Amino acid sequence: MTDSSDDPWLTAQIDAAVAPYRDRLSEGEIAWMREQLAEVLAGDAKAAKLARRARPISVDSSGEVRRDPTGKVLPAEASGNVVSLRRGGKKVG
Repeated sequence: MTDSSDDPWLTAQIDAAVAPYRDRLSEGEIAWMREQLAEVLAGDAKAAKLARRARPISVDSSGEVRRDPTGKVLPAEASGNVVSLRRGGKKVG
């Protein structure tokens, strides 16, 4: 079994995935489901890639600011941790 307990985000995702079954299955069956999910996410390349892509992007503030040509500081375009990416020339995110 792969231990996902050192990754709080992944643990929360696994908890959310098994939550609908808590009232229907025994604790042992829930533990087995958690183990299986953690093992697949750690061992399957495609599942691991999906998990990495689903993880929210966390960016610490770098202190950089945008400026116009005269040097005046421009306001941020988006609030929070919003990141826009371009893939194949198309904007995503």
